[in-house]
Amino acid sequence: MLGCLAHMGNAHLDPPPSARVAWELYIMITTTMLVTFLGTAAAGQFTNEIDAVSAGVRFELLAGSTLTDLYDLSPGDPVHPIRGSFVLRLLPTIAPFPTYSLTQIRFETLEIPSAFIVRGSGFYHLFGSFPNGSQQMQLEVAINQNAAGIAMTSGLVPQESPFPAIEIEVSEVPTGDDHHYILKLIAEPLRQLSFSTEVGLTSGHIGPLSAGDMLCSSGRILRTQFELTWLLGIMPPALDIGLNALGQTPATNSVLFSGEVDIFSETVGPIQNGDMLNEHGFIALTNQQLTAGFGPQPVVPDAGLDAFHVNLMTGELWFSLEAPLFSEALGITLQPGDVLCDAGYVLKTNAQLLERFEIVDPAPNGYGLDAVTRLPNGTILFSVEEGFIDSRFGPVEDGDLLSDNGHLVRRNLTLVWPFEPLEDLNDFGLDALQAGPVISALDGNADGAVNLLDYAAFEACLTGPTGSVNAGCVWADFDSDETITFNDFAAFQQGYSANEG
Repeated sequence: MLGCLAHMGNAHLDPPPSARVAWELYIMITTTMLVTFLGTAAAGQFTNEIDAVSAGVRFELLAGSTLTDLYDLSPGDPVHPIRGSFVLRLLPTIAPFPTYSLTQIRFETLEIPSAFIVRGSGFYHLFGSFPNGSQQMQLEVAINQNAAGIAMTSGLVPQESPFPAIEIEVSEVPTGDDHHYILKLIAEPLRQLSFSTEVGLTSGHIGPLSAGDMLCSSGRILRTQFELTWLLGIMPPALDIGLNALGQTPATNSVLFSGEVDIFSETVGPIQNGDMLNEHGFIALTNQQLTAGFGPQPVVPDAGLDAFHVNLMTGELWFSLEAPLFSEALGITLQPGDVLCDAGYVLKTNAQLLERFEIVDPAPNGYGLDAVTRLPNGTILFSVEEGFIDSRFGPVEDGDLLSDNGHLVRRNLTLVWPFEPLEDLNDFGLDALQAGPVISALDGNADGAVNLLDYAAFEACLTGPTGSVNAGCVWADFDSDETITFNDFAAFQQGYSANEG
């Protein structure tokens, strides 16, 4: 998938303009043929994304994660929302099914100060794959610094979501104590995300950012609007066309995008806002070419393009339109918010994308689609054009990042937080999205590379035996003892050497 570093430094590597379109089509055809040849063996390696990171991958708890304290004398609500993280790492085993270690468990309830703080470790087992597989988790945790370890287990239960998404409930093994704890964990691996916002913002450390800039979730600009469009010869040159959809070519990692307005290019002529453009200065596909497989009737000048994704497993193009379009081939009207495939079929309707959410008073015409991307395990991440109320999560904004597993993956303000926006807004929107690789537990700055920058970041986090861990240094507390010392340095150095090797 498109990582936050994947595009850096590869501009001008494509063939001359006269051969570019043919080259991209050739790459897409050969990529599709290769995937077809490899068949399900390639498509089934979903766990490799996690398994290949030897140091482990950091997971974040999502909205809906809770701690329940079933205390005999407690008059209040026993269910407490929690936040936090843990590291999941594949263990070497000869068993037919994978076993993972959970380390650096750091959960806490949302009150300030937190009523419950959970620390510990454990194991996670997978048996088969979603939707027919099973899972099991065992934890040994301390709650509120209680020295006595609390054993918790889930038993063998069905998988609720495709791995590496984890959705599971673990309960305290009965001990006769008045307290009985239950943890409901909904977690996804932390990963790089490339995106654009619906409105511009002012970054506290970068300055003004356009809604047409391509941003990275680690807090960097990947492409400015000018860098994306300057080879198109847009007139007037200073025109900001926005960024309505985002993708990549299968082999060269060239950025594909669409704008929000019709424009004129001195090199290629008129460009519709629904055309798919290549950062190297040409139209990859017109809107009419993209929708041709549906046999639209009547043929419309431009149905717009609200989101698209290049499926690297098949070479297919997935997209969503801004306007309804009647498909003569299917005999139905394609609606904004439906995920379509250029091969001429509906991958998922808007209602199917949202069917695992618990929407209060659903809207009959759907919620639209502003961004979409696919993860290696088949999960679809997306944002909607119109927000809604969910009975579990409360208000869901149009810029929040969602998944078709029914998860609220990230609030919009959390997504843009690394840019330190100066504006006091509830939501900056999410207009384009591309998912990158998962983040190694050693990647302190979450930029997709474990290198000397992370080494320096670790050094800056050292607390000594009596210090306290800052929020930005949680990743470096490898032994989870609330300090960052030479014990943690030894663990970091060992993992760093393995990563380099």
